[in-house]
Amino acid sequence: AQNKLDKALELYTESLEIARKLTADFPENPRYRRDLSVSLNNVADILKAQNEWDEALKYYTESLEIRRKLVADFPKNPQYRQDLQYVQRKIDALQP
Repeated sequence: AQNKLDKALELYTESLEIARKLTADFPENPRYRRDLSVSLNNVADILKAQNEWDEALKYYTESLEIRRKLVADFPKNPQYRQDLQYVQRKIDALQP
């Protein structure tokens, strides 16, 4: 199982790098910003599964900040509000 988690982390990290580049190149594109937050969550989920809770929290927190900004920029978009709630629950689940 650990080998599968390691491979998943490798692939999700590659995806995250692509998402970071797209977001850097097109910072005003909300789709790329949302995709970046999803990639951050994917990496965090694998780190959590590997009991790397502090590292997972860093990625979830970065995702949370992106999602807060999306909600602020697009307050009428229900998907962004739902995304924000989702990552907040992930963070809450890590708290003792």
